[in-house]
Amino acid sequence: MVNADDSLLVMELEPGDWTRVGSGEQLGLAAELLSLPTYRTVIQLANGLRLELVGLARVEAKVSSMDPRMPRVDIAYGKVILLNASEDNERDCEIDVAGTIGRVTIAPGALMCIMAQRPYTPGSDVFNESPPMEITAYAPMGSVTWMTGADRYEFGSSRQWDITPTGDITNLRNYQRDSGWIEGIRLGAWDDQASPRLPQSVPVGDEAWPRLMEVMEGNNLKEVRALAARCSAAVGHPDPLIASLSDENQNMIWRDNIRELRELASRGTIEASNVRQVMIEQNGERVGEDLFLLLRGFDADSVGRTDEELQTGALLEVFEWLESESLPVRVLATMNLEEITGRSDIFDPTDSPTRRRQTLRKIRKQLRDNDLRLSGI
Repeated sequence: MVNADDSLLVMELEPGDWTRVGSGEQLGLAAELLSLPTYRTVIQLANGLRLELVGLARVEAKVSSMDPRMPRVDIAYGKVILLNASEDNERDCEIDVAGTIGRVTIAPGALMCIMAQRPYTPGSDVFNESPPMEITAYAPMGSVTWMTGADRYEFGSSRQWDITPTGDITNLRNYQRDSGWIEGIRLGAWDDQASPRLPQSVPVGDEAWPRLMEVMEGNNLKEVRALAARCSAAVGHPDPLIASLSDENQNMIWRDNIRELRELASRGTIEASNVRQVMIEQNGERVGEDLFLLLRGFDADSVGRTDEELQTGALLEVFEWLESESLPVRVLATMNLEEITGRSDIFDPTDSPTRRRQTLRKIRKQLRDNDLRLSGI
């Protein structure tokens, strides 16, 4: 059963059709669920365990194929909490996180938390292969037992550990209380304003994408429109985030939107292909391909590690993109320049052509004189 009055939880009824789930709704034997950014949703599993989805998280809630009395949670990505609110009985749950299947036993009053993500990696070819999944598990309160195959691990309170892609437990350490999401989501000023308002515009039972589009087209608050754009990307429509790079009025959130797009493209090759395709649809094939390459970014090997390598590395291509007539290309090129040099406000993509040429001549001279350092990567 779902508790989602003040959150945005959507369920996939058909591929790509994400529909808002209401509070008190009973889920079927298998439900593909997506918690949207900034929200925290509680789901009561059949055996009494409480499942919480924190921020952007995608899971499938179903029953174990080995024991139909045991719930199973398949975690595609995101932050997930399992809480045993019972005072006297252990509770079991089968978990599949990025292909690693385990069985967790949670003591009364205890909780187990899992964060699974594919972090953005500069220069990674996300179109063909996603970055490796990084999985961290936490037992901040009470004891937890984790079993995979013949391996059994018992963790006392206030411990955390990593799970490798092959299911091994590594890096067991004390729980760090500054994880920033287990005890509560920390929202920025914009999200703090928008998060309570957006659910009012997405009625229960309606497909999320059309309603979110209406918000972006008609809501008076820029904070709400910005959150709706991020939620749209989460349900498979990155169009508003990409279009924002062509709008000078949205320059305050360009960096945030680029980070969102990079995380989205890192999540899977399907998501990366979708981002690339929308870039091409909005900007044409040549510019769209350039935008996707800039979105991927550049690692230290492609930029160069010495002054000599820097003179012939990817920074020269970034300079050419800074001269582009396309605003989105200049915006993404500017972010790459800042990441490579570690310097903010080094180039303004919205300046006049004359000012941009003057600034770029200055930066090129710094490169020739070996005054441009690789302090950013």
